[in-house]
Amino acid sequence: MLFVMLISTLSNLFYTGDVVFETSFGTAIKRLMQYSLSFGLYFFYKDYFKNNSIDVSKILFIFIFYVALFAFFYKSFPLQYATYKYYLTPSDNHTMRYLANMVLYRFNYLWVDPNNVAYCIGGVSMWYLFNVKERMLKKTILLVLSTYIILCTQSIGGLITLVICVAIYFIYLLIKSFKFKIKPKTVFVCLLIIVGLLSIYKFSSISDYVEQNYLVNLRMRKNYYTNITMGGRGEDIVKSLNYLNPILIISGSGNEGFSYEIGHFYWIGMYGLISYLIFIWIIFRKQKQQSFERYIWIMPFFIGFTLNIAIGEFKWLAILFFLLAFSRWSMDNFEKESEVKDDA
Repeated sequence: MLFVMLISTLSNLFYTGDVVFETSFGTAIKRLMQYSLSFGLYFFYKDYFKNNSIDVSKILFIFIFYVALFAFFYKSFPLQYATYKYYLTPSDNHTMRYLANMVLYRFNYLWVDPNNVAYCIGGVSMWYLFNVKERMLKKTILLVLSTYIILCTQSIGGLITLVICVAIYFIYLLIKSFKFKIKPKTVFVCLLIIVGLLSIYKFSSISDYVEQNYLVNLRMRKNYYTNITMGGRGEDIVKSLNYLNPILIISGSGNEGFSYEIGHFYWIGMYGLISYLIFIWIIFRKQKQQSFERYIWIMPFFIGFTLNIAIGEFKWLAILFFLLAFSRWSMDNFEKESEVKDDA
């Protein structure tokens, strides 16, 4: 894959086609190095997790809590947050536009794109729900923090994805309760927590606060995109198809400008179909030793790649590779497999 990517990058020198925006040869080289290093992280994680036993649940919970603190600071002191944020990441165009009074400010953590934050938080939360054996109270706290973060990002896609993830999780719990005879007390506690949270939201001033500070902005964004399919994604698909041609589909051009949002077209236009197929096979396939719990969490990341490219946010990609390597190669995967063989 890297060899094909190198050839595509070198072809950037000769590419003069019409795209959304041109990528300089220097930027094409930089992207090649960044993606190569990112995949190096995956193989580093793979080697480490195969040979070392580690509990990542605490790391992930602390990560969610840590991002929530930034979200609280953003919501409480938006101007101060934006000022410090832009000092730390001057390439952040969203924060720069807010400071110039051009856009409504959305929480983007220490990253660039708020949507990428939302999809990452959704993926990490889903991994935690399905793979960590903790009391439901702690998982509820994590869900509340994750929902708060995603509401701050004002990402419609991220919020819908989180709702779908939670729905899948509770369906999974119900199926598991019938199949493995989970104690009725556990199911009752889960339902009680849901009813309790919904009641607090419905019959307290919290609903008014959420409406005024979060949902109003989400509706504004939804109305803005009413006449633009999927926030411009439909138009982006049409444009990407018009820019691509058979030669580029095979070889790629080292040029990022084929798609604003759709990760699949972004990668094909940049590195060609062969590289794309290998890329998808490495990241999004389900391996034999992966259980359903160790695979389903990747859905928010796949949606983020599909609707928002996301992989250009290299911290996002590093977290994806971290979870991916652990889900496939952690020692407990193979210990469970050997236990099954021993029992047989």
